[in-house]
Amino acid sequence: MYQRDVWNKAYNGPGYVKQSDRSLFWHSLVRHGESAAQAICSSVLPTCTANEFGLLAFWNYRIGTFDNLTLRTEFYDDMKGQRTGFATRYIDIAAGWQHWIGPQVEVRPEIGYYRAPDVAAFDNGTARRLWFFGGDIIGHF
Repeated sequence: MYQRDVWNKAYNGPGYVKQSDRSLFWHSLVRHGESAAQAICSSVLPTCTANEFGLLAFWNYRIGTFDNLTLRTEFYDDMKGQRTGFATRYIDIAAGWQHWIGPQVEVRPEIGYYRAPDVAAFDNGTARRLWFFGGDIIGHF
């Protein structure tokens, strides 16, 4: 991915609005015509160009009328550390279960393992690995 005119999170010059004040921040983005995406830029300008690369695959296997097993594999490279704050590659694998409760509601728990092989990018820059357990409930309408 390549994006121009990304709001520079490190910028604090004219027109700067604290990010902790969400309403002012969003007002600033609209006023400046910027997208909501942000990057950590090395320039002193309010915007910059950001790039990253990723590959993602979902491997699904149907085990019943209302159930699927899912394996998700991903590679992500934040080359300059502009998106995540760490210039590293990320590799992850996750396994999940998708269960439909009727035609409009699905439940999806998953467990995943993330690794940053180049630098410690997790737990405030102290760990290279992360285990994740999460899920969601999705309503289709």
